[in-house]
Amino acid sequence: MKTIRKNTLLATTSLICGCFFMAPHAFAQAKDTFDLEANKVYYEQNGDVVRAVGKVKVSSSDHGSVEADNIYYYPKEDRLVAEGNIIFTSPEGLVTRTHKIELTDEFKAGTSEALNIRIEKYENAHINAQGASFEGNEIHFTDAVYSACPVRQTYNEDGSLKKADAPVWRIRSNDIKVDTEDETITYNNMWFDVYGTPVMWLPYLRHPANPDKAYTGMMPPNVGTSGNRGQEVTTSFYWRQNEHNDAEIEARYMTKRGLLLSGDQRFIWGDNTTGAFEGGVIDDDELNNTRSYIDGSVEHVFDPGQRAGLTVQRSSDDTFYDDFLRKNPNWLKSSVYGEDTSDNHYLGISSTYYTDQRINRPSAQTPQPMLNLTANKVFDIANRQNEEYFVNSSFVTLERESGVDMRRGIVEAGWRKHVNTRDGSLFDIQASVLGSAYNIDNNPTNETNEQRILPEVSVMWQKPFISPTGSHVITPMAKIVASPTGNNPSDIPNEESTYVEVAATNLFSNNRYAGQDRFENGTRFIYGLENSWTRNYNRQFSLFVGQSYRLNGDDNFAQNSGLSTDFSDWVSQARIQTRDASLSTRFRLDNSNLTPRRIDTIFTMGQQTNDYFSLLYTYLDGGNEEVQANAQIKLNEEWKIGGAWQHDLNGGGKLLRAEGRLTYTHCCYKVSFIVRRRGFENRNVESSTDYLLSFDLLTLGRKDEE
Repeated sequence: MKTIRKNTLLATTSLICGCFFMAPHAFAQAKDTFDLEANKVYYEQNGDVVRAVGKVKVSSSDHGSVEADNIYYYPKEDRLVAEGNIIFTSPEGLVTRTHKIELTDEFKAGTSEALNIRIEKYENAHINAQGASFEGNEIHFTDAVYSACPVRQTYNEDGSLKKADAPVWRIRSNDIKVDTEDETITYNNMWFDVYGTPVMWLPYLRHPANPDKAYTGMMPPNVGTSGNRGQEVTTSFYWRQNEHNDAEIEARYMTKRGLLLSGDQRFIWGDNTTGAFEGGVIDDDELNNTRSYIDGSVEHVFDPGQRAGLTVQRSSDDTFYDDFLRKNPNWLKSSVYGEDTSDNHYLGISSTYYTDQRINRPSAQTPQPMLNLTANKVFDIANRQNEEYFVNSSFVTLERESGVDMRRGIVEAGWRKHVNTRDGSLFDIQASVLGSAYNIDNNPTNETNEQRILPEVSVMWQKPFISPTGSHVITPMAKIVASPTGNNPSDIPNEESTYVEVAATNLFSNNRYAGQDRFENGTRFIYGLENSWTRNYNRQFSLFVGQSYRLNGDDNFAQNSGLSTDFSDWVSQARIQTRDASLSTRFRLDNSNLTPRRIDTIFTMGQQTNDYFSLLYTYLDGGNEEVQANAQIKLNEEWKIGGAWQHDLNGGGKLLRAEGRLTYTHCCYKVSFIVRRRGFENRNVESSTDYLLSFDLLTLGRKDEE
């Protein structure tokens, strides 16, 4: 073995290494060291030829290796020839085999005889060609075949090749072009074969040579059938505009409904603006009208913590999302907003318009927060740790086309302090005063003004008890909150606080109402116990149990809130975590007889990328009771099955949704079959069963799975 630093041999090897899928000029300018192995090396003094003869191998850790029987370089002719059993292996694993290659024009152009290239990024992808020529970043193959499928070969007893079966699919063309810079493969006048039989001719086709990059082109089609939509086929075109912007146009034809044309655009402008928009339109044959939707957002970040943006979400009717997009939102939301935030302040402004999608909800009576201003500030006290003042304020206007309009302003000022005592106790002390003013317009003639003042004081205590090993922690906690009674007059409309329910997540909140139109008041005492245990970070257990007691104050809480009596319902949450499974539950028990009032439990096992199972159970006394399940099993490297199930347990039970998935992935293609059952109706959207089949030829482009 010899180490050669001759620029001539370096360029020679670089150009061979760079012939396929690597930029030749980059290697020609390299100054690295290559190791040369050969039976003999000749360097003639007159400079006519440089020869490496007999089992030549030139290798570099950065640029791969080339093996050949002989390599000849003719400086005066600006020509290089490599002959016999040429094998180039790139650092990325690309393997090229050929018999002869000749380079000219300062090694920027050349030709080769019959060769085979394996594109290791695609495992089995390869090109077989009778000849090849290259110039710059382009390689042209003549009389070539491309496939990503392996070829099964059988051999005679003497080891010679007996038979080579045709691959599952292949592309034949007399002109295949590989662009090493764009990493794309282009075909002219091509035939597509299945098991060696021609099935389709195309004048032109282009697809990526790198599975990790996105490229412009047609996406694999999907076909299916639906009880609501009939037979359907979906095709789409993906447009890669540049590194930061792309779009997709989709055509979905349904025999019962017509043609749905849709598209989406994703973009990044400069360094600070991002956005995405999608929309679609259809002339619905079944409903005999034109239906459409638009959904998108754009946001600009001025500086860290400062941003502004808008969202748009609109549809022509209340069921478009459910009918065609498999979504069923309660509201569609469009808004403009701006925010300025830091560690000690928040300033926000927004204007929002909601479209109610629920049954029998007149849009004219939907409250619209046309202006919402929020300003919060925290002031640290000099020379006093863990102590601060705060001011929170907001102003909102709610407008309706028909009904009550309202304008509300709220200012809250307060003080809080965190105290750690020597025995390990933690105290959080807070005192605040909140003032609110309302202007209420009971359209058209009755306009009133309401005000209220709410002072409040709270003290919370907790003390963790830690085992000697640190793996077991028990933390008792308690809190007392005091404020005057009678601060929820009926003249003040309740827009934001219509729902309240005590839970482990809000048990220690001073105000367990959602929103700011209603406030808890009076004196209440809250207590709980948290127990956690950890072992080797693979096994974890935690349990929290708590309750509150109202000494006095309003008793206007709803019956199913858990707060309708002086003693609240017991609330609890627990979690068990192991390496491969987890069980978490949150529940509420009646304070008098411990009967369940609310249960939310989820069990998961495995990983979503492999074998996976999850089970979710939800129960609300006087409300919903549902069970949902999701599962996926990899039977082997090729077959994968999965499914989902959602069932309403009320009123004798009813199937809401069910789905089964079967996927077969071969080394060069993938087939997916999905069956979906919808068991409920939503106005014009009836219950139905859908069947969907998709077929992807791997390496020719794919659409990321949802």
